[in-house]
Amino acid sequence: MHLMRKNSTVITTMQVRVRVDVQDGHPITWRSWLRQCMDEKANMAVFLDDERVTPEGWVRTYWPDEVIALLKTGQVTELSLDHDLGDDERGTGYTVLLWLEEQVVTVGMAPPAISVHSANASARLKMEAAIASIKRHARE
Repeated sequence: MHLMRKNSTVITTMQVRVRVDVQDGHPITWRSWLRQCMDEKANMAVFLDDERVTPEGWVRTYWPDEVIALLKTGQVTELSLDHDLGDDERGTGYTVLLWLEEQVVTVGMAPPAISVHSANASARLKMEAAIASIKRHARE
């Protein structure tokens, strides 16, 4: 199942990027995708990035809170994270990993397959260490 829509437009207004996806002529938000995924019991591949092109078949997110909302559904099977998202106050890809590690340790959440596509070398190392920790805790 492909969750990405063919008729997508990125609109930049007042330095705020908004992704507008269109289905049947109506805008779709990531929240709409979330409802659709929950209704269809779909497995999701989630891509967190502020600039790169989203791979086909992946759900695009721009902020950690969007990824965390999708992870809470239990339907995310694959996760690809960037670190630098343009506003560190809103979080980074590492923010997602900290939340996920906490969930694995405290409630036994099964983590999805996780990869990092960040160009930030030092952040990549930190994120890879967090992924290793998540995998260790998931095996315990």
